[in-house]
Amino acid sequence: MGDMTKNDDNSTGVKISPPFRARLRKLAPTEKIQAIVLIRTPQKTRGAGRRQSREQRRATIAAIQSAAESAYEELDRILAGHNGQRLAESETPNALGCIPIEATAQGVLAVAESELVKAVLEDQPISLLK
Repeated sequence: MGDMTKNDDNSTGVKISPPFRARLRKLAPTEKIQAIVLIRTPQKTRGAGRRQSREQRRATIAAIQSAAESAYEELDRILAGHNGQRLAESETPNALGCIPIEATAQGVLAVAESELVKAVLEDQPISLLK
C-alpha cells in the first residue's frame, strides 16, 4: 500500500466520498483506478429553479463545456505527473462537465486538490436491479 498522507487531507475531503477514499488507500502505489471528474462550473450556469428556455439551456451547456475545456490543460498536467490520462473519446466535454480519467490513487487525490474540480467520483459499472 502506498503512502497517501501527502495528499490525504481535508482539501480533498469534500470532493471524494469516504468509501472511495478508503478504496484509494488500499491500492498499490502503481495500481490505477478509473474515476469521473466533475468540473466546477461558473455560478451563472446554475439554474434558479425555474424552467429555462431552449436558448438558455444551450447557453448553459456551452458555458459548462467551455469551463471543462479550459480545465483540460491543468487536468492533463496533473495526470501526466501521476501516470494517468483522460479517458474521454471526444476532445469536447459533455454537457455535464464530466471527464473520465484513469490514474493512480495519488493522481486521483492530486486531481481532487485542483480548484477547477468540484468532485471526483469512482467510475462504477451500472447494472439492473433484479
